[in-house]
Amino acid sequence: MLSLLLFYSFQFISIFLGVFKNPVFLIAGYFTVYFLYHDSRWWFTSAASFSYSFVFSVAILAFAFLTKKSEESVFKHGPVILMILLGILYLMTNLWAIAPELHAESTDDFIKLILISIASIFLVKNKRDFDIVVWAYVIGCTYIGYYIQLFGRSDGRVYGVGMVDSPDINDLAALLTIGAYFSLYLFWKSKLAIKPIVVVCGALILNGIVLINSRGAFLAILVGGLWFVFQMFKSNVNISKKNLKLAGLCFVGLIGLAIVIDQSAINRFLSIKTQSQLTTEVETGSTRVFFWKASIQMSTDYPMGAGSNGFLTLSPYYIPENVATGESRNRAVHSSWFQALTEVGYLGLGIFILMIMWSFSYLKKLKKRLTDSTLTNQFVLVVCVESALIAYLTAITFIDRFRAVVLYILIAMVVMLFRVIMFDKESNSISEQKSEASIKPRRRAIQ
Repeated sequence: MLSLLLFYSFQFISIFLGVFKNPVFLIAGYFTVYFLYHDSRWWFTSAASFSYSFVFSVAILAFAFLTKKSEESVFKHGPVILMILLGILYLMTNLWAIAPELHAESTDDFIKLILISIASIFLVKNKRDFDIVVWAYVIGCTYIGYYIQLFGRSDGRVYGVGMVDSPDINDLAALLTIGAYFSLYLFWKSKLAIKPIVVVCGALILNGIVLINSRGAFLAILVGGLWFVFQMFKSNVNISKKNLKLAGLCFVGLIGLAIVIDQSAINRFLSIKTQSQLTTEVETGSTRVFFWKASIQMSTDYPMGAGSNGFLTLSPYYIPENVATGESRNRAVHSSWFQALTEVGYLGLGIFILMIMWSFSYLKKLKKRLTDSTLTNQFVLVVCVESALIAYLTAITFIDRFRAVVLYILIAMVVMLFRVIMFDKESNSISEQKSEASIKPRRRAIQ
């Protein structure tokens, strides 16, 4: 009953605040539906059968259309252009998809996702708006962590918990890694009274990742964490007692990890080494390498891709017969990169990679701009978003998340952050007033 009450309360509050105060709360409402509402929830049957996400989707699109446009057009940004091109290509693939009905359904969902992601960019006007989006994501991940804690593991893994586009628990663990790094930013910037709340959120998120026992998510947290520490230590940003703060942050993180981790998770992580040994006799984690090779072979026959579920349908013809694949020969490719290759071909994969690279170039420009300023919270935010993107890409390298909701929302958030820091007059004026170094006038940012 409490979950159902929270579900409806968050929606009502989001709609009320989104309509009468700030449209960015509509994005928070969208996250509420995304994280809370799924047929795997025990309270799902108690909720009225209704397309809740449709309400927020229409509201986001409407306010994006009605909102006052800034001088910098959203459609001038590289990641947005490439996102649109990817959507157009996916739509065109309907002409040659080998499973037309499945691809048509996937196309519908993918186009809607792209529209919502781009429309959300219009609603974020300043850093306060962006922080609301971050908080909404963290709260959603916290609920998932709490829900997983209630039900616990079964045979060493968590089952029966999913999202509307992420029914698999490895998918769920991947999106939680983003919440972990967003929590890190909120802990850094929040006042002392708020920090305990953030600690609870971060602990529940990490505990959820540990209980899920996803090797990909463990690796993602490790890679993203190393990147965050490296970027913070090597930066010249003006942070008082930077090394001491970072050491303290790492210490708190290690203490928190020591509290939530258990022997099962340790064994699962250490199994990465044994599972990486290629064998054709039994199905292991390394079996996906044979799937990847098969997808490359398939791409020579379908250079423009075979559409949604293309590899799943054709895999028996490309996976060698001597490779053990478990109960079925029809297998997913188990990598977002190879999923893109088999669904939209070489052109689609190229657009996808370029969209990711362009997003990283935006984050690099932001770090360079903030190095000479005293806007330390903004610098930490950029590094956390960058670490979250790296972590998520690491995780989805081993699962099919080419069309994941959170991936395109995260790319949209990179564009939001770029617009807020590079073109927001308030941020620029603060930067100029507080900068300790003498900064020469710069040309307008080239995207």
